[in-house]
Amino acid sequence: MKRILTIIVIVFVALLLVFLIAGLLGPQGFKMERSVEIKAPKALVYKNISDYKNWRKWSPWAEIDTNCIYEYYGTQGQIGAGYKWKGNDKVGEGDIHTVSMNENDSLVSQLTFIKPFASQALAGFKLTDGANGTTKVTWSFSQTFSFSQRPMMLVMNLEKMLGPDYEHGLANLKTISEKDATNQPAMEVKEITWAEHTYLCDRAVVAMKDLGKVFMEKMPTAFKNIVQKGKVQMDGPPSGLYFTWDTAKGETDMAVAIPVKDASKVSGYSVIKLGRSRALMVDYYGPYDNMKGAHDAIHQYAADKGLKLKSPAIEEYVGDPGVEKDPNKVLTKVYYLIEE
Repeated sequence: MKRILTIIVIVFVALLLVFLIAGLLGPQGFKMERSVEIKAPKALVYKNISDYKNWRKWSPWAEIDTNCIYEYYGTQGQIGAGYKWKGNDKVGEGDIHTVSMNENDSLVSQLTFIKPFASQALAGFKLTDGANGTTKVTWSFSQTFSFSQRPMMLVMNLEKMLGPDYEHGLANLKTISEKDATNQPAMEVKEITWAEHTYLCDRAVVAMKDLGKVFMEKMPTAFKNIVQKGKVQMDGPPSGLYFTWDTAKGETDMAVAIPVKDASKVSGYSVIKLGRSRALMVDYYGPYDNMKGAHDAIHQYAADKGLKLKSPAIEEYVGDPGVEKDPNKVLTKVYYLIEE
């Protein structure tokens, strides 16, 4: 009996020594990158990355388990947004959410794996200019290992396990982004002369996610107070003025604005005058949710021409979605004044 106990102790000590040595020799962390070049604008590719609801179109793991359960949270495309998933044995269970981002440039996500193994990692995307007008997307994965995890990493080849999935996912991202770019209506940017405008405004810093509600509440009230009660003549379509657009905070300094001939007749609203100027303009037809493409087209045009734009960005709501039932026929004119 004593001999058996001795053998057990020796085996235990030997295993412990092997574990300790493996922990000392094992890697402290792991990082992997894969890249692809996509024939699509950065803004379009970035939308497919930053909105997690779009991941189901290209994620390699969405194909592995088509019955996986997703629970989205936060405002997609902003810091803090993410989703929880619960799938089969191959997909496992966990959570992913955005921890940092730079619009149309980079995004970093925190990954928390629950099953089959509990661990944490970071996934990152970097968008740069590729060859011949393409967008180069670099997708990275990095993980730090605890001492107890390092022995297992000596026998696990994460590069071999994850590399093919990353390559497949990027190939899917390329396919859907290039298809989106082909189907995206052309945004013609025009250089125009902006006439002087005077606005009566209800200005505030609001959450981007609440913009629809803000317009629905404030625009009818402004129209009633200024045009109907104040009997002030409008000098153009109702508008939105955007002085800042902070994606990190999810906020915008904006104004619900009524262009008027005479701003002296109504009190309770701030007056903003935008003088005569050169400007860039896009006629956008479509739902408000997709208007970002018009803004992106103007910014790209300005960058290509070496033009400097000044705030506010101006949206003129020419079409009325309450009257025109086809959202693709609703016209919004988007303007940016050029700084001379």
